[in-house]
Amino acid sequence: MKLSLAAWLHARPIEGAQWSAMACTLDESHARNQRHALDTVVLQDEDAKGSSHAVMARAREALFRYAIFPPTRMRSKILSNSGRIEVGATIVQQVQMGPLAFEAAVRVTALIEQDDKGERVIGFEYTTLPGHPEQGIARFTVRQLVGPHDPVSFSIETWSMPGHWISMLVAPFTRWMQRRSTKQALMFFKATVLAETETKGG
Repeated sequence: MKLSLAAWLHARPIEGAQWSAMACTLDESHARNQRHALDTVVLQDEDAKGSSHAVMARAREALFRYAIFPPTRMRSKILSNSGRIEVGATIVQQVQMGPLAFEAAVRVTALIEQDDKGERVIGFEYTTLPGHPEQGIARFTVRQLVGPHDPVSFSIETWSMPGHWISMLVAPFTRWMQRRSTKQALMFFKATVLAETETKGG
């Protein structure tokens, strides 16, 4: 991880060649025994426009174009044949912290598609590449339950540990920033999905 001025980092296009060529060396079994967090927000509520099926469709679209984090927090670029989330895709992330920012990357390792009786789940999972300040795994899922109101929710689940000596040195601040970023992502994703559902109808 290399900190730089956010204005300088954002002034140039995101390049991904070095990240795409990088192998994922994370020990998955070890990572899943690290700090765990699960946060969820309801997307389909009394303020939502359109049917729960329309909300689910818009959520899927937003999810697979990685419209999860507010651009004021993160700029990103998906490196894949489709330009969307797919297994093996590399996502370059430029994360801003006030006037400073850093660039890191993750690799999509799994797509999630479950359609069991009473529940439908879609999503994906990625692991961090070397150099990421927080080593670990993140899972993003949209869930639709079959019930009186067919509620739709969005969850972010993480297993992580410090991945850089700076992260270890300021561990309490790093955890606070990670939690804050997750909360911002939940609210941003909900606002994006509901706005698109209202605009495009359903």
